[in-house]
Amino acid sequence: MQRFLTILYSLTLLLLISSCDDRIAPAVTDGNNIPTNGVKAGLLTSSVWQLEEVLNFRNDSTITAFSRSKNIGMSSAYSAQLYTFYNDNSLRISTNGLISAATWKLQQSDTQLEITDDKQLATLYTLNITSAELVLQNRFSRLTFKVKNSITSPSGDTTLTNIARKWIYEDITFTYLGKNYTAYRRGLSNNKILEVATHELVFGKEGSLTIIDEDNLSTLGTWELKNQARTLVQKLSDANIVSEDSYTVSLLTSKNFNYNKDINAAQRTPLDEAYLIWATKSGINVTQNSKINVAIKLIPKP
Repeated sequence: MQRFLTILYSLTLLLLISSCDDRIAPAVTDGNNIPTNGVKAGLLTSSVWQLEEVLNFRNDSTITAFSRSKNIGMSSAYSAQLYTFYNDNSLRISTNGLISAATWKLQQSDTQLEITDDKQLATLYTLNITSAELVLQNRFSRLTFKVKNSITSPSGDTTLTNIARKWIYEDITFTYLGKNYTAYRRGLSNNKILEVATHELVFGKEGSLTIIDEDNLSTLGTWELKNQARTLVQKLSDANIVSEDSYTVSLLTSKNFNYNKDINAAQRTPLDEAYLIWATKSGINVTQNSKINVAIKLIPKP
């Protein structure tokens, strides 16, 4: 198949306002006296965080770069940024559909948070966190976040909870001229596209999408449910693929995620190229006038 190649977005992480500096503001404890036994890590990873205020400290003065409550800087990228901390210490920052990757780790008995961007630039902050608010501060800036409560699908929290996980392929089937062609079915030894057995599709709760191929290379993108959760829209972008694709969702539970789309070879998207290669391997004579349907069945990664 056409291998998905990796390229990280060049979006600058506005969170990382300055590089790591040894002269960090002293650590403080939060008002709820949260213990340092993993609770803070659990709070970080349990929610999607949205910037509420950004204060910059310059020459003994404080500059409000962004404030949602005071309606300051609402046209800036700050207003659209969503931050999601994952248990594997990865961090995804979504800005109007663009995804930036970073990593995070807690230090000093969970009183400090270090964030490292994709260029290996690290920034250290003192950390205050409750179930509703996250505050990061160093001598350069103070960043305040609130839990983003409105990140839900048209069908509500259950749908969002179901989709936000790591999935693997269970079954890939093509339908052409009324005949079904099985390209892949987990557990079969004669699969036409055996390489997808190791593929992963990671749907982030903040709307990020990562597709990991058999060579452990990633393609980054976004996902969105529309039409009362009956339509899945995927947007992918890397060196070879810049594609937006819509699928019809037929089933979405915590154990199964099934969707399908029609492919017109004459009007194919870049991602369709991979599907058409899979179709050819499955025995379909793909021509310029071919119209086929691909049905995808996913199951959670064990």
